[in-house]
Amino acid sequence: MLIGLLFLTLFFLVFIALIFYLSYFLKIHLPANESKLIFDFQKKPKEEHAKIKKIGQKAYVFCSHQKEFKNTDSSYAGYEDCHLFKKHHASEMPCSWACIGFGSCIPHCPQEAISIVNKTAVIHDNCDGCGICIDICPNNVIQLIPNNNDYVVACSSQDGENTHCSKACTGCELCINHLYYSGFKMKEQLAVSDYISNPSKSDYAEKCPQNTIIKIAFPRKNDFKFLAFWYTIKNIMSKKNNEN
Repeated sequence: MLIGLLFLTLFFLVFIALIFYLSYFLKIHLPANESKLIFDFQKKPKEEHAKIKKIGQKAYVFCSHQKEFKNTDSSYAGYEDCHLFKKHHASEMPCSWACIGFGSCIPHCPQEAISIVNKTAVIHDNCDGCGICIDICPNNVIQLIPNNNDYVVACSSQDGENTHCSKACTGCELCINHLYYSGFKMKEQLAVSDYISNPSKSDYAEKCPQNTIIKIAFPRKNDFKFLAFWYTIKNIMSKKNNEN
């Protein structure tokens, strides 16, 4: 009996020492709410699901309006329709996963909650989550997400390290904690969020080399008027420089 207690005590001390070593010497950040292991990703508490349902949803474009491409040469000068371009000129896009940017979703939005900024659709705060735009987008970059204070991986690319986009997820997995649940997982070569608020996600957002992980935000429409004008002028100047 005594030997059993001694063995159990020794095992407990070794376990504590191992945790101490991992936490301090290897500097692995283990927030209090990251108690679930990575293989428990699908097992979310029922109360967290309930919170998402109560918060409601809005459409989100998984493509950054701040993106820049290394190669933006395109000879397309035809009718600006996303479906038409996708069908006949998809190979001209520097990223086949990106928002095409012709705004085919705009006339279908009953809330007039979509603008085009830097050839990218942007959803505004008056979106009511009807989801009509999701079926309109030929590249499937629009999805419904919880309207909460969480973080999102604002990208749809599966190109990984071969991407030409300045804001694309490269699949580096720096946001994936292989020991404990981080709130992110890999979907092929793209990181995705679980949309459940987690204080540690801000740390992973800072680690992202492409700044692809951002806080969920739905701007007011008026906030983007000047920005849209600026990108329009910038694109015109860029075309003139290419012609010269």
